[in-house]
Amino acid sequence: MKSLSLVKKLLYLMPVLCMVCLSAAPIGRAAPAAGTVMKKAPRMASKADDPVFSVPAVDNPIQPQEVKDFAIVEQNGRWLVAGRALSRYGLYEVPRKTGYYRVTLPEPMEGMAGPVFQDRQVELLLPGTKSADGYMVSLRHIRRPLGISYVLHADDTKELQLPLQPVRERPILKTQPMPDAGDKKAKTGAVILWDPKMREDAIIPSLKARIPVISPCAFSISEHGLLLKHPDFDTYVGRYQEKGYQIWPLVDNQFDSALTHRILKNPKLRDQIIKELIGYASLYGLSGYNLDFEDIEYADKADLTRFVEDISAAAKAYGLTISMDVTVYSSSPNWSLVYDRPALGKALDYVVVMAYDEYSRNSSVAGPVASYPWVEAGIKRFVTEVAPDKIILGMPFYMRIWHERKGDTLPSLSTAWQPGTTSLYTFFKPDQLPTRNHLDVRTLSLSDSAALMERFKSNIQWNDHLKLYYLSLPLSTGTVKIWFEDEKSLHQKLALVAENHLGGAAFWRKDFEDPSFWNGFGKRELT
Repeated sequence: MKSLSLVKKLLYLMPVLCMVCLSAAPIGRAAPAAGTVMKKAPRMASKADDPVFSVPAVDNPIQPQEVKDFAIVEQNGRWLVAGRALSRYGLYEVPRKTGYYRVTLPEPMEGMAGPVFQDRQVELLLPGTKSADGYMVSLRHIRRPLGISYVLHADDTKELQLPLQPVRERPILKTQPMPDAGDKKAKTGAVILWDPKMREDAIIPSLKARIPVISPCAFSISEHGLLLKHPDFDTYVGRYQEKGYQIWPLVDNQFDSALTHRILKNPKLRDQIIKELIGYASLYGLSGYNLDFEDIEYADKADLTRFVEDISAAAKAYGLTISMDVTVYSSSPNWSLVYDRPALGKALDYVVVMAYDEYSRNSSVAGPVASYPWVEAGIKRFVTEVAPDKIILGMPFYMRIWHERKGDTLPSLSTAWQPGTTSLYTFFKPDQLPTRNHLDVRTLSLSDSAALMERFKSNIQWNDHLKLYYLSLPLSTGTVKIWFEDEKSLHQKLALVAENHLGGAAFWRKDFEDPSFWNGFGKRELT
């Protein structure tokens, strides 16, 4: 058995000490009366007779299973502990909600008017994993805001440091200090990398922006509240915080207009979501959030604005930064007109302009994802409605490869495509492609496009009006067209940030670029 902490040792010895006290001879006993028959002198007590070694059976205050529960198991950088052991700190798992525990939100920052909640109790999913022995909580980084301490033994093993008395009230989350590790001399203000995959083993670029931000696509709003989609968010967040990043997780509405309508019409649910946003931020030491609410019924425009205003007001009271993704102007009610840009600009810290999908994968004709004139026109209009320093320009790390077919045949391997070279067929898989008007389309990442640019460089030309490289490749099956995004095209668009005094840049999405991108473009253009 591992050595026990001081508290446990005292608990173990308490019944022993009591027996010692009870069995000790009284002090100052009177001499026997005259004529009393003296009994034989007692023999020397052996260890077997000593009450320290011979203790009557009593209920041990710490059972062997509890001792096991207090142990911290290290596994791939995680510190796992049995979830039931957290009851000593007032943390109890919510019935029928595995991994969810009730906590209390901290008070708003001093001098800040916080939101008026009926109570500050909130249910949060603690990071962890299910095991045969129950739910194991990963508490390496979340232990501080929960008020949990640990003991480090001489053999480097760890265990929970228990409070002297079990905590009877739910813990109040402790607010964590926000990181301030950006490069104040960098050219660009905030630089956001969106990360939908959230791979824990992914390469983390050294981003020397004034405010380096990673935005993992970790949350969705739902009719049950806020959903955390990452099974062990603690480990992910810890890795980026160690690299000096601020964490602004993306919160989406599942791109479901009917769901969003029901949420917006439910004040109690909206308040619950806001409380959970504050709770998760306190638990993980998040610096803010990035709201990505898209495809919303135009009739819900006012309710959407009010919801965002409420989120922003609560976040400000807790020192959090709130940004929101907004499309470039178009005539679509659900995808563009639903955003009250001037009102949102006043409420939010940043508005992120999604300057991409000029021609989406659902387009009936081929075209670029983000030509320079289209992006420039969108920014020029945005700065008339939102303060420039609140605007972040979102740029794509992707493009689209289009095949305008003559018939029903896709580009295929033939004598034109030698083994070992990049094949166009690689990018067209019939079971993945929408087909309309003999037009096939597939998304092409920045890293994948480099091989195609090299393979077909004799067919590629720079379009100075669009500020993009363009490929038009005639085939027997039709024509392949690509408007390439690369470092040159991104350089052109990034110049709009400085020219219009914008607040920063954002890129969709992480891992669509080659890691070397940050050694070249990242250092040259952003710092």
